[in-house]
Amino acid sequence: MSINTKNNTNVNYKDFQILVDNGTIRASSDQGEVSDQFSLNKNEIELALELIESNRTNSKLLKKVGNTLYRALFPNQINARFHATMAGAASNNVRLRLIFQSPEIAALPWELLYDEGTNSFFANNTQTVLSRYIDVPLLKRELIGATLPLKVLLVIASPSNLSKLDTIGEEKLIKEALQKHIEAGQIELDVLQSATSSNIRQKLREKPYNVFHFIGHGQFENNQGYIALIDEHGKAKPLDDENFSNFFLGNNSLGLVILNSCKNATISDHQAFAGTAPTLVRRGIPAVIAMQYTIYDNTAKIFADEFYRTLALGYPIDAAIQTTRNAISIEVGLETRDFATPVLYMRAKDGIILNGLLQSNPNQPPDEFKPLIEEKLKSFCGREFVFAKFQQFQQNHSKGYFTVVGDAGMGKSTIAAKYVSQHNCPCYFNILAERRNRPEDFLKSIRQQLIQRYALQNVDDTNLLELLVKAREKNKLVIVVDALDEVDQPDGAENILYLPEHLPEGVYFFLTRRPYADGQKRLRTSVIEEELDLRADLYQSLNLEDIKTRIRSFLQDPEYQKDLHKWITDRNINQDTFINEVAAKSENNFMYLRYVLPEIARGYYKDLSLDKLPDGLQNYYEQHWKRMGMEKPTQELKVIILYIIVEWNTPPISLSDIAAIADTDEYEVEEVLEEWCEYLRVQTINEDGEEEKCYRVYHASFLDFLKSRRKLDNKRKLFEEVNQRIASYVYDS
Repeated sequence: MSINTKNNTNVNYKDFQILVDNGTIRASSDQGEVSDQFSLNKNEIELALELIESNRTNSKLLKKVGNTLYRALFPNQINARFHATMAGAASNNVRLRLIFQSPEIAALPWELLYDEGTNSFFANNTQTVLSRYIDVPLLKRELIGATLPLKVLLVIASPSNLSKLDTIGEEKLIKEALQKHIEAGQIELDVLQSATSSNIRQKLREKPYNVFHFIGHGQFENNQGYIALIDEHGKAKPLDDENFSNFFLGNNSLGLVILNSCKNATISDHQAFAGTAPTLVRRGIPAVIAMQYTIYDNTAKIFADEFYRTLALGYPIDAAIQTTRNAISIEVGLETRDFATPVLYMRAKDGIILNGLLQSNPNQPPDEFKPLIEEKLKSFCGREFVFAKFQQFQQNHSKGYFTVVGDAGMGKSTIAAKYVSQHNCPCYFNILAERRNRPEDFLKSIRQQLIQRYALQNVDDTNLLELLVKAREKNKLVIVVDALDEVDQPDGAENILYLPEHLPEGVYFFLTRRPYADGQKRLRTSVIEEELDLRADLYQSLNLEDIKTRIRSFLQDPEYQKDLHKWITDRNINQDTFINEVAAKSENNFMYLRYVLPEIARGYYKDLSLDKLPDGLQNYYEQHWKRMGMEKPTQELKVIILYIIVEWNTPPISLSDIAAIADTDEYEVEEVLEEWCEYLRVQTINEDGEEEKCYRVYHASFLDFLKSRRKLDNKRKLFEEVNQRIASYVYDS
């Protein structure tokens, strides 16, 4: 499934459906169906569930419960199939639909699913959208087009004979959360305080509401939910789930019902809503969100703000709720149950519940960075300690610069890409090889992003600092800037990229860069700065765990799984030993894994034992150089071609230019380049109506290696000859 917006944004998901019925689990995906036994001892988690219900939780408790549920739902075969689906999905985006035939099983908090292998909860992972699926077909003709503003009816029912709701406070809470979206014309909110049956029917006839948001009480008796409206005397009038669903029969504009209990709710309220939600879906509502625990004011505000804004941008309902859970986990923390409180029931397989809301999304990163972000996300894993440190920085300081420092290949750009993906924040990725690394490019891009995101008016001549002040009036602001070390800016007194010395309250810059010498920082500020150096001893064990997680993902990747496991088996070593040894040899460098593990799978190391694999990325490059015979006189053409690419690296150089400078046939050049294809990035550029392949070095670490090779005595003359050839070629052209 993909969403196409006006700016050609695509969100793609691979479907993975799990059905639990009579002790059997059946998992379906585009790779076929696999089944296994469902085994769960509820006694193991009964006490933990009681603690969660009473809100006496911590991260360890939630992870333990979540992992128990995970092991029950993902036994060996299904777990392997799920990870294979994850590995095969674009940017690892998977739509996970859960179907439970037993009400007793369905009542468990599956939103707490926790995978120890990836150290992540499913509910707050925006790449794995999670919903309870009701297998009732939803035809597109059942939905009518919905245009902005998104029309929301908020119904608050506070019967006088039940615990009193703060109706004014509840209304104020929602209005405050949605105020900026209402002012921006994205949402239209109507409120009904006197929630009688007659008033609800009348209100639903007044306009084509898209969302019905109910706050109130419920009862749960004999496995059936009852919603407490009010009668003509203001007392409770309970409606069972079937009668409650009759309000919405034939209402094709309504795509979503939200059932939310107040902060004083009892357990029966949640049970009633959880019992009512599936009935509403079966009776025709495309999607229902019910809160399985009491939701407190702060969380309710985050929920309303994030969820409605995301839905109004045209996101599928399951993607919108997943983004919302993620926002709650960031703001409230993973030690509370809050992020797992919203439960989504739906019958729309693609998650689209409102046709016609798809529009240009100003919160998406610029088009020129989307391919890079998508590519980086494919290899992302872990790094939670980095994000936790940045979150702590924001909590401790009202503004500031936070910089992640690390060697080439340590995953700095991937960290930046993940943060942008999770938080939809303004960003700029300096890319030396594409000449997208100058201050004027950065300022132009960030200005455009801020103006579009926050609908800033009359700011044509406004400088960056003033723009930040105006944008901050709308919300807290984080700007991500990657690879300061690749910036092309003349030496001078100015800050790198002309970053402001002063920052408004609530504005943060998240920066990444390679290590720098004294005097090369070029960032003078009057605000708090903090650096997280990935090379520091403090982070070595955390880096190592993330490296191991990445190795595990390779071992589960269908492209490499079979051959890697054969290599391990042939050497009579166990998987844990392989993971530990390769992790140690990587020296905490992700680029090492990107090269070495695929080469093991392809048989390049079939004659080597585990301890003979190269140590570290630079040693790997050295081994590869020798394996290719680059030291032999007969390989001189290969060396010349690589040196040409190194010296020309920005912009990419065409095949015909390489051949002309090397004074050889294009076919011979192409043969050499194919041998080094993993280390080069190929682009097809249209010149004068004709397409031509152009090449540049893929990664800074390999560029560094090649530059060091050219300095060696036995190659210096050859390198000088290459420079002369390039100079002559450029001059003659």
